[in-house]
Amino acid sequence: MSFADTVAQWTQQEKDRLEAIFQTSVQIAVNELRKPIADGGRMPVQSGNLRP
Repeated sequence: MSFADTVAQWTQQEKDRLEAIFQTSVQIAVNELRKPIADGGRMPVQSGNLRP
């Protein structure tokens, strides 16, 4: 395997890791946003249209 192939493979792995980090971060943020005030979150229950 050449140096260029090794770098290309590493680059693809890093892109895959970045996508996984992004998706996990978004999921954590959404879970936090959907948490009602009573549970320590910021979503008011009166207008909590984001509730499941």
